[in-house]
Amino acid sequence: KYTIEYNSKLDQKELKATDLSKTTVTLDDSKVNYKKAGTYKATVIAKDESNNETKKEIEIVVKEEKKKEQATTEKKNNSSNPQNSNKKPNSSNTQKPSSGGNTPPNTTQLSAKASREAFDLINKERAKLGMPLAVWDSECERIALLRAKELLKDCSHNGFDKFQSSNHKLGECIAWGYSSAGGVVKGWMDSKGHRNALMEETRTKLAVARCGDKWVAVNSW
Repeated sequence: KYTIEYNSKLDQKELKATDLSKTTVTLDDSKVNYKKAGTYKATVIAKDESNNETKKEIEIVVKEEKKKEQATTEKKNNSSNPQNSNKKPNSSNTQKPSSGGNTPPNTTQLSAKASREAFDLINKERAKLGMPLAVWDSECERIALLRAKELLKDCSHNGFDKFQSSNHKLGECIAWGYSSAGGVVKGWMDSKGHRNALMEETRTKLAVARCGDKWVAVNSW
């Protein structure tokens, strides 16, 4: 039995098979609704180099969607365009932190709904390019949430390096001054560096976090 978060997928790396020859393990989860809490049946298929095949039925438990309090006290800019031109997205993959300009007022509340909306919009952009869809990753989520809170004090990539390790290579895109998921994803897509970072074919683990008007997308292999 495997228990996973709402709207995330079971990582096939958790499925292993032991054999004397090289073995390929695949998962048939066509009957699993990852966007609805419940217990589902799935089939793991292991096949060796001689095409000998073994199947095993497993259970996948999709947890209830997390309900987090959303920011309701965010102040609106008097300007008709709430996204100040000085507050552009920033990516550790290709660009240095943005300088100049005052950051907008912020809150300290995390918004799970907006984070998921941004994640879904990024996947829509990946689908347009024929890229494999990213999966919501719990480790990327943990780091993104911490980084979103850190941005309240320092809107730069300072401090991101401490999350890197020899086991995985992380990428980070940050932005501030955006009041909606659609706005921040459009900002990232309009920036070549951020677009390339989020559309990287092999980086299929992803999570987005929003804290006030601060946004962080963290992805990994």
